[in-house]
Amino acid sequence: MTSPHSPLLELSKISKIFTRGRQYLYALDSIDLIIDTNKVVGLVGESGCGKSTLAKVIIQLEPPSSGELFFQGHNSKKFSKTQKRALSKQIQMVFQDPYSSLNPRMSIEDIVGEGIDIHGLAEGEERKAKILTLLNEMELPEDTLHRYPNEFSGGQRQRINIARALAVDPLLVVCDEPLSALDSCTQRKVMKLLIDLKNQRQLAYLFISHDLNAVRAIADTVIVMYLGKIIEKAPTARLFAVPAHPYTKALISAIPIADPEKEKQRSRLRIIGDPPSPLNPPPGCPFHPRCPEALPICSQRAPLMRRISEGHTVACHLWETVPKELASV
Repeated sequence: MTSPHSPLLELSKISKIFTRGRQYLYALDSIDLIIDTNKVVGLVGESGCGKSTLAKVIIQLEPPSSGELFFQGHNSKKFSKTQKRALSKQIQMVFQDPYSSLNPRMSIEDIVGEGIDIHGLAEGEERKAKILTLLNEMELPEDTLHRYPNEFSGGQRQRINIARALAVDPLLVVCDEPLSALDSCTQRKVMKLLIDLKNQRQLAYLFISHDLNAVRAIADTVIVMYLGKIIEKAPTARLFAVPAHPYTKALISAIPIADPEKEKQRSRLRIIGDPPSPLNPPPGCPFHPRCPEALPICSQRAPLMRRISEGHTVACHLWETVPKELASV
């Protein structure tokens, strides 16, 4: 029986290794992650850091090379085929591209209803009524049912994607860059929809995005990844107020300010160069070749993840001795 204190999803030491000839690519390196019911975890980092690979591991599209995934306190390694099928219903995904993620040959009724059919949740008029209710929640007209993806805008297609994900009543939705292919006005509307649905349905999200303003608006906790590793984790308000890792500071300082005068006056923490290849990662801290605050030890030894305040952890040698005044913030 599931413990009432078990998190909805827990990843323990998850790694994902791809091989290219005799080379090993660590797409994920010993990832620990917890998502609780009705909570949103934001996941940020540059392209290629492992965010999408992590999403695929969570929704069972990619098996982990090592580590364990627990759902509602149960180890997925011990699941039967029936339990794995049930898990696929409880964890759904909204993909980045609202165009390529919809089958152009299927009607919207069949796209949204596909999961309902696979899991045998409803038939006939009950199925149709369920789909219509979902489309109404997405603020799409009733005639959407018999139309095809090419007849809709990008924002409408993303709403259809969301409806498809919610059709099987999941507990966790992985949102992989759900706003990136949309214009700014449509982004705001889809963002509001996601927040409203989360509150109405008591959903949990893993919200992956390059848009830190969007992450700040929706997430309870933010995780920062770099080259397959988690390098910082904190409650959202704290992370944006007192980021600890130099990489996190650089990401936050790159957020544009709407006021042109303030934007001119601000000083940015800039990082130079591109991330190193995961096929040939640097020794020590993976960020040290680009870090403006690197110490000699950073190139010699990888930093351990350490707690610097309640809920705030960071992997950085600068924090080996935590200043008391910051630990209490």
